[in-house]
Amino acid sequence: MEIDRGQHATTVHRVRLGWVDHNHWTGERPFSPSRVVQTLFECLLDASPPVELPERFDASTARRWVESLDTEIASRL
Repeated sequence: MEIDRGQHATTVHRVRLGWVDHNHWTGERPFSPSRVVQTLFECLLDASPPVELPERFDASTARRWVESLDTEIASRL
C-alpha cells in the first residue's frame, strides 16, 4: 500500500491479511481482501493518537495498536 503523506514523502507498506482477520472484520460478508486492507489503512491513518506504521506488518498486529479498530473497520465496510 502506498500512502501519499502530502508535503511529506510517500511511504510504502506491506501488510499481510490472514483469512481469520478477514472473516473477523467482514463477518463473512463478501468484501475483497483489498477492500478490507484499504479500510484497515484508512482506520489506522485516522487513529488518535496517530499510529506509526511499520514498513511491513500483519493485520492482526494492527488490532493491538488501536483499541477500537475492530469496531471502526466493521462500521466502514
